[in-house]
Amino acid sequence: AHGSGAVARSRDKGPVLKTGAVRPDGVELNILTLGPEEIFYRMGRFREFDACEFSLSTYTIRRARGEQLIAIPVFPSKMFRHSAIFVRDAAGIREPKDLRGKRVGIPKYHMTAAVWIRGILEDEYGVAPKEMLWFEGGEGAKVKEVDVTLPPQIRMEHVPGDRNLGDMVAGGELDGPLGLADLCVDLERAVLVAEPSVGRGARDISPVIATSE
Repeated sequence: AHGSGAVARSRDKGPVLKTGAVRPDGVELNILTLGPEEIFYRMGRFREFDACEFSLSTYTIRRARGEQLIAIPVFPSKMFRHSAIFVRDAAGIREPKDLRGKRVGIPKYHMTAAVWIRGILEDEYGVAPKEMLWFEGGEGAKVKEVDVTLPPQIRMEHVPGDRNLGDMVAGGELDGPLGLADLCVDLERAVLVAEPSVGRGARDISPVIATSE
């Protein structure tokens, strides 16, 4: 049998392969359970695995550059990103159009969640990326799986390595973060959780697009 290095994320990602409940014919799998950031970095930079979960945005960037990566139609992570746009209540943002001119934090500008969110804001609400001031870094930005050159109209600043987006939002340095499903920092001042049903005013930070359960 041929060996194959495969990577599965934790929780519900690939358990039947890891436990051996499903065994592919003719393949002896070596299953590694790692966090998504490490998986994407090691595959994106070094091609360490024969198969793995991978960032859709990083995949499309590298394929566009002619790199030999092959995607299969399996989607272990599926969600709507409308509820991943959080804002500080004191910033005066009540609807997506109010994001124009605001300071927005993002771990990585190219990451898949951010790509979806920018598309939602521009296509559904008419807010273009060039209309916001972006801050890249903080949580989820320890390593970068691909280098990108942004269009000249995108205004970008980099978060220092010892800072995180949650504290910057809580301290009023940023108006909100995008794409973070779970961010908890200084519970007395800022708590972000993906629970759109919690009304504005219950927390210092809220999703700008309300979604029903």
